[in-house]
Amino acid sequence: MASAFLPIMVLFVPGAAIVFASISLFQFTQLFKAFVAVSQKSRGNAVWKFFQPHLKQMGAVLQSVLGPADKFNVNLTHVVLVALMITIIVCAERLRSVIADNKRISGRS
Repeated sequence: MASAFLPIMVLFVPGAAIVFASISLFQFTQLFKAFVAVSQKSRGNAVWKFFQPHLKQMGAVLQSVLGPADKFNVNLTHVVLVALMITIIVCAERLRSVIADNKRISGRS
């Protein structure tokens, strides 16, 4: 049986997924730039000096994979792919919960 909200979901879910993907990619971009900037700074704290080589190496690996942080750009392809990932994750979770409910109900009988 189809839900009464199916027409509304068909209209609004793709747009909402694109909005969530855009926000997620913007947050990732800012986090990537901030992480690379922080990993390249030198500090005087003993704890910071212990973690500094590891952070610098992680920043270098990220930049080798994603490119320079200051030139990292998100385009429409990235947004659509992340929107697709978000939609698949949400649908997989809904499917998992339906399967778990069916197992729970059949286990009671």
